[in-house]
Amino acid sequence: MVLCCGVTTAAFLANPSNDLSRVKVQVVVACELDGELRKMLEQRFQGRIKVFKYLRVLHEHLLKASPEQRTKFKTDVIEITAPCQGRTKLRQVNRDSEKSHQDDDLFFLPISIVRLLRPFVVIAEMIPPHMDSFRDYMQFGSMLRDELNYTVDTMDRLPCHLCGDYQARERWILIGRRYNFSPIDLTSICTSIAKPALDILQPVKEIPSTCWIKCDWTQTYHDVFTCN
Repeated sequence: MVLCCGVTTAAFLANPSNDLSRVKVQVVVACELDGELRKMLEQRFQGRIKVFKYLRVLHEHLLKASPEQRTKFKTDVIEITAPCQGRTKLRQVNRDSEKSHQDDDLFFLPISIVRLLRPFVVIAEMIPPHMDSFRDYMQFGSMLRDELNYTVDTMDRLPCHLCGDYQARERWILIGRRYNFSPIDLTSICTSIAKPALDILQPVKEIPSTCWIKCDWTQTYHDVFTCN
């Protein structure tokens, strides 16, 4: 499996019970921008995997590699979590939706990596599409299906809190399979009962003072959420 990690790296590595071996998954490559989290990955896997700082660096490495060298990166599954800043609705709130984001290209770049490695399964997750971004999500699925001949199933808003997560977050999920299988019913995994976040929250007295945001929330609300 090739992983694009993101901010979940710390939470994943901090808990010894989060062991991918339990589901018989062997990580081959990981991408992690944060230097400290990258060290955690390297220490956890003790040199058994290749860790890249940027997805772009991995892509360039694969482009320059010979077919023989590329076989070292061959994997059954690629899991993709692209940066969401370029497609979040907060860009509308912050009034910068007309500007391009420096990581906009990372949404589609994994398509090229899939083309080079040809995994059996592609799993992609992202914030849900909205009015300004839904065409990108449709294009991503179409490229996998029409250009690379993957069977593609998607769900625009998977409710994570009904899949065992403590957070009530909705995620866009895409599963691409290299061979023509019957459709997947992604709603079939939404069978959990929502869990109370109180179970995982720290007591207030244990929260470091550096984690508290000190500002005038009345003014913040007025500046951010009003259009006057």
